Amino acid sequence: EQFKIKGILGYSLLEVGGNEVRVVESPCPDKICIGMGWISHPGQSIVCIPNRVVVRVVGTDDYDYDGLSQ
Repeated sequence: EQFKIKGILGYSLLEVGGNEVRVVESPCPDKICIGMGWISHPGQSIVCIPNRVVVRVVGTDDYDYDGLSQ
């Protein structure tokens, strides 16, 4: 599913799939926000400073651990 978010330069296009979100189009000059790719974990964010758009994942992970090692 896709959503348009209005920023100061124009519209940023977000794509939501499953439990992930990403920026697929933005009117900003460098497109760094698009290069961030998919985010899905609470605390992650995508920030487009020129367009003043912030996408943030909120909530909690369902994991009982902070990390894994072998």
